[in-house]
Amino acid sequence: HIFSLIAAALLVPAIVTTILLYTLIFLVMANEAELPYSLASEISVISEKVTFIIFFSLPIMIVLLLFISYRVTHSITGPLDRIVREVQERANHKKRSPIILRKNDKLTPTVEKINRLFEKLF
Repeated sequence: HIFSLIAAALLVPAIVTTILLYTLIFLVMANEAELPYSLASEISVISEKVTFIIFFSLPIMIVLLLFISYRVTHSITGPLDRIVREVQERANHKKRSPIILRKNDKLTPTVEKINRLFEKLF
């Protein structure tokens, strides 16, 4: 659920920004400036190239953003799930060993504080 929210938060602004930039640069400027036909035709060629680049690169950027957001959210939500499960086990007196996270997890300082708290309680 968190992953879909982050993906939407990344994708919606990227798509809206792309559309607005395209509109601003090529459609509004050409129409408002009332360019001569020869210059307008050159701008239309440039517009086609930029359109190709945008529509080619946008899916690649979306996939990269999704991959990066997945990696970041996994390094946060994974430890959170584990912390909740481990704290519940300790609250039920089923376990007494310290909570240990993976090497690159983002919540290691928080887990160290939780471990100290449980040492004092038990």
